[in-house]
Parts: sequence; structure tokens; C-alpha cells
Amino acid sequence: MKTGLNSLTYRNILMLPDNMKRINFTRWILILILSACSGGMIYGQSYCPNSNFSAGNFTNWEGFYGDFFNPSLYTGFITTGSNPRHVIIKSPGTLDHHACDSLRTVAPGEAYSARLGNDNVGAEAEVLTYTMLVTPENNLFIYKYAVVLEDPGHDPDHQPSFTIEVKNQAGQLFDPQCGYYYVYAQPGLPGWHSCYPKNGTVVWKDWTTVGLDLSTLVGETVTISFTTRDCEETGHFGYAYLCTSCAKLQLTVGFCMANNLVTATAPPGFSYLWSTGDTTQSITVVNPVPGTVESCTLTAVNGCQVTIEATIQPTVLSSDFSFEPRCAEVPVPFSDKSTINQNTIDGWVWDFGDGSPFVSNDQNPQHAYATPGTYDVSLIIRSSDPCFDTIVKPITIPPLVYVKFGDDVYLKYGTTVTLDAGNPGATYLWSTGETSQVITTGGEQTVWVVVRNDYCTSSDTILLHEYPMCIVDVPTAFSPNGDGQNDLLKVYGSGFKSFELLVFDRSGELVFQTTDKDNGWDGTFKGHTMGLGVFNYILRGTCSDGDPFFKKGNITLLR
Repeated sequence: MKTGLNSLTYRNILMLPDNMKRINFTRWILILILSACSGGMIYGQSYCPNSNFSAGNFTNWEGFYGDFFNPSLYTGFITTGSNPRHVIIKSPGTLDHHACDSLRTVAPGEAYSARLGNDNVGAEAEVLTYTMLVTPENNLFIYKYAVVLEDPGHDPDHQPSFTIEVKNQAGQLFDPQCGYYYVYAQPGLPGWHSCYPKNGTVVWKDWTTVGLDLSTLVGETVTISFTTRDCEETGHFGYAYLCTSCAKLQLTVGFCMANNLVTATAPPGFSYLWSTGDTTQSITVVNPVPGTVESCTLTAVNGCQVTIEATIQPTVLSSDFSFEPRCAEVPVPFSDKSTINQNTIDGWVWDFGDGSPFVSNDQNPQHAYATPGTYDVSLIIRSSDPCFDTIVKPITIPPLVYVKFGDDVYLKYGTTVTLDAGNPGATYLWSTGETSQVITTGGEQTVWVVVRNDYCTSSDTILLHEYPMCIVDVPTAFSPNGDGQNDLLKVYGSGFKSFELLVFDRSGELVFQTTDKDNGWDGTFKGHTMGLGVFNYILRGTCSDGDPFFKKGNITLLR
């Protein structure tokens, strides 16, 4: 069942349909507030892997280092040592003391930045490059940079400098104006600041965002290079801070059906001129007319321009999900199947209907139900506008299939045992080939069973052991020599009620007889010691269950 949720007002919450009233009202309020706070298009998300150093390293980047005349002399990164030349800095960073403690080393709103170069001298130079295949989804390259250059007053071509170059797959600048930026240390640079530490003058530029239109290069591989140089005369430094990202060169339109206004937002990194005359990055249109076209001319800091437009149309969200049924106690996989006609879905809130806490910001969660039953599962989705939509679906959880036999079973020879796999209504396959819930079997064997219902499987194994009801025997030899070891011939065993032991010499004469297991033969007959030899015996009696036993064999008398 679908439930639309396209406004953040108290009135709209009160108008929720009956099938949503089971959800705690306060929790709904919290969801909506959190959604509103985190809504809106976030251009800081990059569609080029690790272009914004989000991995905390230089993955997908190439590093080089060298000298003033050949910055790419060597391939690799110098990230350690007393003067590293390629450094990842984690937010919030610090204040750069060469910039009068007025420049933060991580760009505002970013998790990481990279420092290229350092304040060491010696005509060092460094390069960072990022290579990407331009697609319609990443045809806007946004770079943020801040630069710190010492100004010793050398000739311009000897000064510390910073360069940005964008080249096509042929290695050529794709646009000498829009794809190239070069600056060297000098006083009076527009938008730059000066600082005067003990050793001279430093000029520095605070974080600047530039959007680069790559739409003419879709389908091509481009490389963006950043280069820092110390001065050629070896005594003065130059370095920069960087953070980049990719996005789609388009206007983002936020228009929820329940609202009477539209917010249109242009990508960052430019100055703006809208068809409405506004010059802000975002504009708001009250009482919008669907089908109206809004346009904006974007101008980069280097003067390059591009005009983009968008047709005003409402965002249509359709929440939906699927799931793979599982038994109770087994995690059920849920998959978001929601759709949207524009912008992106960037928020999910799941209520699994069993009183467990809501799960948010997980597009495809798993959840285990403690008990079988039918549950109403709700999924609330949020778009980047932000707009909302909700769906409620029932899910039936069958009982868990579980079989456990326990310990091994010991059976008297010729007897059987009944094994029950439980779980009525399931299907069964036994190692005996039987397919019923209960079987009767015996003998020395290993028995296993596999139990299944529509969603779950369980199995177990049990060992059956056969044994006689009573165990009675006599040693095959004894040595009545008085050493305290094996001096008497006795009957041993268990599980018997009575017995009689008869011992005969080789001529067949009875030399010993007993019915008492504590009464053993000491190897004498009529008061005389018997010599070394082999004697015959008969052992007979009755087991505890009344079964008779009989055994005969030889006994060796040793001295």
C-alpha cells in the first residue's frame, strides 16, 4: 500500500492514512526533521573515484616530483620524511602560519584535502594528476585550491608558481583559456592576500572553487594536472592545497507535489546569471508552472561561460521494495526498488513492523524476525529535493526449521530406535532413504536427516552403536607367581546376573570351578601347584535381562 509524504508540515503528518497510524507519532516527526536537515543536492559528492581524497590516500591519482625545470622528473609520491611533498590532510586541518594563520589547510565542507609541495626550498617542484573518462554524469569537474607563494621579487619566470592544466587524450590543452591557469608570486594579485613573516613576503590565495565544463569532451579521457614550483634561484618556496570532485553539469530542480514553490540550484564553482535576473547559486520560484524552462549562465573565474537550462517538473517518487522470505531467526534480505524521475534518492527509513528500532540510511538492509507471523513492513524514501514517499507491504515469516537429535544412541544387538525429526509439515530426507517425519531403525550406523520447508533447511546427524547387554570374559593367561600381578584367574565384566566358570586340564579333568567373581583360581589343584601349561575353560551364565550367555576357550598358566 502506497502513502505519499511530500511536505514537512504538522498538518500533513496529522493527515497520514490509518495504515500508518501504528507508527509512533514522535518517531515520524523525528524522521521528517532529520530528512529536512539532510535534504538537498550535495555537489560535494564526487562521481570520480577518490578525486576528493575521500579514501584518505592518493588512490586514482598520479604523483611526480622533480625540480623547477622538470617538475615530473620522477614518478611517485613523497609522503614521508621531514619534508614530504605530497600530503593528505584530514579535516579540520590546521591554520597555515605562512598565511598569517588565516588559511585553513582543508577546504571548507570537505573531509580531506591534499597539500602539493611544502615550505622547503631548493627549486623543488611537484605534480598531481587525475585522469578520468568524461561521461554525461561527470562532465563538470570542480576543483578547490588555495595557494601559498613566497615572493622574493625575482624575474617573473623565476618566481614560485602554481599551474593548472587540463589536457585531452592527445595530450593537448583542450582550451587555452578554460583549461589552463598559471600564477606566479607577485604583489597586487586580485583576490590574493599578503603576509609578512620574518624572512620576507608571502602572497596567498584563500580557498577558491572553480567549475570546469567538460561537456565537449564526453567520451574522451582527460587529465587534470596541478603543479607547484619553488623559485628557480633555490631560496624561496611555493605550495598549494587541493580538493576536487566531479558532478553532472545541470540545474538541480527541487519540486515536491505538495509544495507551491520550486528551488533550482546551479552547480558550484561559478558566478551566476539566471533567466530571472537573479545572481545567486539557487533561486526559488513561487507557484511554479510545470513545463516552464529556467536557464542560468555560469561564468568561471577564468571567464569561461556555459548556459544550462532545466524544465520545471515535479519530482515523482515511487517507493517500493522486494524481499527474500526467510524463516524466523534467519535474516531476511530487503532490496530497495524505488524509482524517481529526476534528482536522486538519498534517504531510506525502514520499519520492519515488529517493534524493532527504525533502520535509516541503509538502502538494502537485512532483518531477522524473532517469531513467525505476518508483519507490515514500511519503507520511507527521501529524494534530494527533499520529497518523500512511503510504501507498506505485509511479509509472512514461517517458523524456523530446526532439528537436533542430541547424543549418540547405544542399542543392544538386535534392537531398534525411533527417531523423530520434528517440524510437522516440513519435508524430510533420511540417510536410510525414508521421507517421513519419524523412522525406526537400528544397527551400527550413522543416520542423518535433512528437513526443509519453503524457506529454510536444517539437518543433523546421530550415531547408533550396537553392544551386547552383558559383557563377561576371562583373561587368556595368568601367572600365579606371587608377584602381585595377575596372580589369580578371575571372571570380569558387567551386566550379568549369574555365571559359572569351569577350568579343565588337557586330560579333561576339572581343576577349578567358581560362581563368585571375587573367587579366583591360584593355579593349584588339590593343594598342589600346577605346572606351566594350557587349560580349557567354559564360561556360562545369565545376563541381567535374562538372556543366557556361553563362552569357551583356552587359558595359559605362566610361572
